[in-house]
Amino acid sequence: MAKLNGVKPHKVQAGKVEAITYEGEVYTRVEGPAKVGDITLITSDYWIDSTKDAYYLTVELSGNDPRIVDDVGDTDSNFSGHYELFRNLTPITLEHDGVGYAKLVADAAPKAGDYVVFADADDNLPGYLTAGEPYEIKRTDDCGDAHITDDDGDNFDMDEADYYTYAYYAKVAAPKRRPTEGDCVKVIGNSVSHNYAIGSFVTIVKDGKDSVPFKARRENGSIGNWLAEKDVELADRKPDSITLTITHLDGTTTQLTDVAKIEATGGEAV
Repeated sequence: MAKLNGVKPHKVQAGKVEAITYEGEVYTRVEGPAKVGDITLITSDYWIDSTKDAYYLTVELSGNDPRIVDDVGDTDSNFSGHYELFRNLTPITLEHDGVGYAKLVADAAPKAGDYVVFADADDNLPGYLTAGEPYEIKRTDDCGDAHITDDDGDNFDMDEADYYTYAYYAKVAAPKRRPTEGDCVKVIGNSVSHNYAIGSFVTIVKDGKDSVPFKARRENGSIGNWLAEKDVELADRKPDSITLTITHLDGTTTQLTDVAKIEATGGEAV
């Protein structure tokens, strides 16, 4: 893998890099044993075939020390004092109040309704912020800075958070349910030469659960041929239906509700 390209300083304090960005993620300088996935900064010339002041991905461990793939493709390691470690401390996803959120890349602009989570240890944060606690973004100002309500109930401008490690999270759209028998769907494509009108609403009557799974009833009651899953989408409506009243010979009646409407031209039985 050799040295990583595109690593940029993200947070610098007193001339020392405390956090970096790589491929849209923030990595914070950490102490202690290395972990696979850490980014290793080479700080001495005692590494073989590696470049001082360059960054490498930790691919294995040698005790508590990182092993990297050096500039000639060999796996190398060294003792502490010859490297610094940077680690992604924020989770990829967040769940809050039963709703899923995905982490935004480092340079993405948050918006009202998104959340921010601080990853610093509590002793590195002011008393009015809590590590790991999701804070809802109430608004963004004209400079694009997010504003949250801190633990004291006061407004906190994220422009003041330069020395903290945090990540923004945006709501993840709920995955759409797969249509199946009984669902009303809209026909949106024709990849398999079906005989339904594009834009029409039909009701699935058979689901073969294969590559072209659906057979459907049109609103006139007729049954078409087979539909591919990608050619339909769930519709926020019920198919046209009527309530049918049947009068028996003895004078009693029976009502059938949500009966599919069949035009005078007739329809096919399923």
